[in-house]
Amino acid sequence: YRMRLGQIRMGVVAALKRQDSAPQILNQITECYKELLSDLLTECIAISGQEPPTRFAMAGLGSMSRSEMCPYSD
Repeated sequence: YRMRLGQIRMGVVAALKRQDSAPQILNQITECYKELLSDLLTECIAISGQEPPTRFAMAGLGSMSRSEMCPYSD
């Protein structure tokens, strides 16, 4: 997952070089982090060897909910 974080951050560098807009870059980062968190959760469930005993939901607050996550601050 550290490599994936590095790839996300390199994507930000590329977006800055292309001069993408700030909201566009922040939205891209947020979507990438959401995928990463989903994959982490899926792997944790697989490692545990059993499905969660009940249904659940995850909610992102703050910068995630506003699609304003930054490469290093979050």
